[in-house]
Amino acid sequence: MSLLRSTSSAPGRCHSPACVAHLTLVSTVTPSTSIPDIVHLQASKLTIRIGRSKEMDVRLDSTRVPRMISRLHASIMVNGTGDTCSFSIVDEESINGLYVNGTKIKTAFLRHGDLIIFGREQKDSEFIYQFQESITTTRSQKRKQDGSLSSANPPSSPLTSPLASSTFAEQNAEDRTCLSPDAKRPRIATEVETSKTSKTSSSSQPVLAETDLTAKFAELERKQQELTERERRMHVAAAQLELQLRDQEVQRVAMQLKIQESEEREQRERAEKEKEREKERIETQLKMSQERQVHFEELENELMCSICHDWLVVACTLECSHTFCRECLESWMKHKRFECPSCRAIISKEPLRNRTLDQIAQKSFKKGSPEEVEYRNRIKLSDQAFANREKEKKELQAIVDKAVATGRAFMSIRDSWTADEKKLFKAGVQQYEGPTRAVYCATTGLTSDFLAGASPAELAVAGRNVGFDAETLRTLSAAKLKGRLFVFTKYG
Repeated sequence: MSLLRSTSSAPGRCHSPACVAHLTLVSTVTPSTSIPDIVHLQASKLTIRIGRSKEMDVRLDSTRVPRMISRLHASIMVNGTGDTCSFSIVDEESINGLYVNGTKIKTAFLRHGDLIIFGREQKDSEFIYQFQESITTTRSQKRKQDGSLSSANPPSSPLTSPLASSTFAEQNAEDRTCLSPDAKRPRIATEVETSKTSKTSSSSQPVLAETDLTAKFAELERKQQELTERERRMHVAAAQLELQLRDQEVQRVAMQLKIQESEEREQRERAEKEKEREKERIETQLKMSQERQVHFEELENELMCSICHDWLVVACTLECSHTFCRECLESWMKHKRFECPSCRAIISKEPLRNRTLDQIAQKSFKKGSPEEVEYRNRIKLSDQAFANREKEKKELQAIVDKAVATGRAFMSIRDSWTADEKKLFKAGVQQYEGPTRAVYCATTGLTSDFLAGASPAELAVAGRNVGFDAETLRTLSAAKLKGRLFVFTKYG
């Protein structure tokens, strides 16, 4: 199937009076976008730009094959005016190329009937146009050709511009039918000799022959002048085309430099932003490091025992929330100090082990440092002291279990003891401290379970049995008395 619409190759009549030629859309493929069916070429507009950009004189685009047409795809040049008007087309470095009569070209002169394909040559091309000159232009050129002299080997006059000689050579081959001045003179001389011979042989027509010869010579001179003027115009057109091409190259280079400058400016801006971000990141890290240092110093204060003024070793927390080393609290309580070393609150409950603070304290030291070695040695000493107390507790518990097994009876804390019984209990309990003392008190029923469920009267009886004076029993409330008895079971 043909991709071209049926169209006549004869010169077309254009309704635009200023139109010297036009491009007619001949592709049978329905365009995917709105493109012109006919493009008028006017002598008043020397350059017609064709491309995808909105700034082009003729805009071509396709949604079927996007980017088939470049932003600036091609340019059509109108060279000269009137009878000497000619047309050339230039590929503006398009991506998919420019074809004239099936041949990919960079620059070419256009003749009536030429088929122009913008973009790749393919079956469903939407951009196939036929170049047609107007009737006035074609007829004037034909009249000019009919009036020119014929020659078997017409010499061509070379153009001084290399661009003009390469692009205009094909068109000039057919148009140059007149002889050059150097080639005319021999012919004129021959005609003069013939005329003289004719004049000698035929004296009846001397005036007529000389007149014809003069007229022919004048005609030849006129033709020569027309040819020279036409060559001059072609030189001017070629120079204009070359200047236009240079201007376009300059514009292209300027555009590339502008794009490069824009890219470099964007790179500098990105580098500056990245530098600012890096600076902010470093400042943030420094600030966080300083804050961590401050927090660590605050945490270090929290990890210090106010009794030994050193790092907490086996931390134990009182009911008032103050924390001390386990061995420091044992030593404090042995001296009958039943108040918190920090806030002086009454100690009425057994201190609780704070393993969280132990872990934090252990992680505060650099591994292998002298501080860590010293801290771990303190932990070993504390564990050894605790193990000794547990050993004594187990030994006393074994003796009590053996006495119970033999049926031996013990005094009860719920009964009011006699003076001898109080003296006997006091003599025995003074031998023990800590967990071992709690085992001895448990033989009389003075345990944490008893204290938790005892009434105020039972607590008063227990207080008198263990040796609390009347003033202490009178001033302490039931809750405080309960706490004081609890401390007594371990520390006296």
